[in-house]
Amino acid sequence: MKLPQKKNKPNKFLALSGAALQMGAIIYLGNLLGVYLDSKFPNSDELYTKFVTLGAVILAILSIISQVTSLSKRE
Repeated sequence: MKLPQKKNKPNKFLALSGAALQMGAIIYLGNLLGVYLDSKFPNSDELYTKFVTLGAVILAILSIISQVTSLSKRE
């Protein structure tokens, strides 16, 4: 008689443990790109830094939402 096998479900904590580092990396790289663009194309308000960093924050949030959504669908 065979015993029922457990399905290997990934632990949600493990799946999202790198999410904070991922968010931080995306925002940091976006900020570096904005600073580079401001140094290459100078302006008085450092608009490239502000807008590219804001875009990176939005991209990081969308990435986390996508990961959480796909995790919840796997259940």
